Amino acid sequence: MIVETVPSFAKTYELDFLSLRVWIGVWMTVFGLLVAAFEAVAIVKKFTRFTEEIFSTLVCLIFIYESFVKLIAIFQAHPLQSEYDFMPMMGDMNITNTTMDAMDAMDFTTTIAMDMDMTTMTTPAMDINNMTEPID
Repeated sequence: MIVETVPSFAKTYELDFLSLRVWIGVWMTVFGLLVAAFEAVAIVKKFTRFTEEIFSTLVCLIFIYESFVKLIAIFQAHPLQSEYDFMPMMGDMNITNTTMDAMDAMDFTTTIAMDMDMTTMTTPAMDINNMTEPID
């Protein structure tokens, strides 16, 4: 997100990108030193799991929104056609279905993420190979 957000922010407000990155680094260093100097890590204990889940959900929603924005842009740039005329004699000038490729990539990524989530749902006290008997 930072890689895409900072350049667009700098372009929108007509700021120099490299100096903006330097100032971001300087402020991050100042806050890091303040947290270390005042042992503010103890404040982290005050955060609940609910707060962590809200923040995680927000980050996930931002990533999902950005992927749909990019997919819509691909749909607009390369609309679906009912028929594609492939002419093998034209060499590299074949028309490909970019939109379907993007949708397939998005579906594949979602499937992998959901499969990975399903594997983390098992408890550590259970044997993954034999789900009926707990590990001693």
